[in-house]
Amino acid sequence: RNVLILLLLFSNNNGIVFAKSTTKNTRLTWVNGIGYNLEHMEKEKEFISNYFGGECVEYGFNPTSMKNTEDTWGYAADLTQATTQKYFGRVTEEVNALVQHLREAVSDVGEKGRVVHIAHSQGALVTYLAAEQLSPSVLNKIEVIAFGGAAAIRKTKNMPFHRVINYYATND
Repeated sequence: RNVLILLLLFSNNNGIVFAKSTTKNTRLTWVNGIGYNLEHMEKEKEFISNYFGGECVEYGFNPTSMKNTEDTWGYAADLTQATTQKYFGRVTEEVNALVQHLREAVSDVGEKGRVVHIAHSQGALVTYLAAEQLSPSVLNKIEVIAFGGAAAIRKTKNMPFHRVINYYATND
């Protein structure tokens, strides 16, 4: 039986750090979309843990500019960042941190291991930009599950992920 532990980006105002997992041959990672605060992350932690059989979930935080759920200027700043990432390919601190994180996750699971990477909304866009910086051998160890992604992620000759699934709903 594979042990799945959710490993997520963690950010505070000082930058991005990663939680470490003791998983042997499978690592489950997650990167969130815009507008997430720490309260949202706590709720998602419980939901994801339940979905994956009650496994311990360590979460992190893809930073938002929003001070609270009513902060329109913060939301506009988040949308601006996502727009520059999508239309200009802007590589941000979050993208670089995810590149490093995915490299380490693949290294940690070893030759026969697999990284299952969940991406939501802007997180799919961050994942796409990170994938452009990863080697084919690293990408081949990663399975991507994207929900409502700001960018569709595809398995291609240039991005040979092990497997990719994109989920969209009419309200995305």
